Amino acid sequence: MHHLLKSYVPDADEDAYLDDLLAVAGRVVAPVRMPAATALVDPLSEREVTVLRYLCSHLTNQEIAAALYISLNTLKSHVRTVYRKLGATSRAEAVDAGRQHGLV
Repeated sequence: MHHLLKSYVPDADEDAYLDDLLAVAGRVVAPVRMPAATALVDPLSEREVTVLRYLCSHLTNQEIAAALYISLNTLKSHVRTVYRKLGATSRAEAVDAGRQHGLV
């Protein structure tokens, strides 16, 4: 955030406000990040990551398939592959595993 504020060129009326933001941003401690999980043996493809991100939503499989312009059977195939690669047996487990691996 501090880097973005430093790169911003303010108008004359925004100059004082930007100085205040920079002062505050310079004092804020960045949150501790979770340690990176081990890498997947069989990483998800770009399309599988997209499917995983849709699984986080409350959309049905039919709605996800329609949003991705694929058939329901194709979506189910992607979901099975995502579950297998993440070692999940449900949508919730897949989403949790995806978050642990930084995919979601």
